[in-house]
Amino acid sequence: MRIANLGMIVMTTLQTSSVRKRAVNLTLNEDIVAKALTPNLSAVVESLLTAILCRDSVQS
Repeated sequence: MRIANLGMIVMTTLQTSSVRKRAVNLTLNEDIVAKALTPNLSAVVESLLTAILCRDSVQS
């Protein structure tokens, strides 16, 4: 059975601040990171990853 609002469920689940988080290793281009204009790169990456997962769940 396919859930029509899976993207919203994923986004809501991933953006909930009470969700337990754990450290992960991520390799990024040093020049790109050095140019980042945000004090919280982790939050930006998490937000972008959430958007990608939601987009992909809607497309599949």
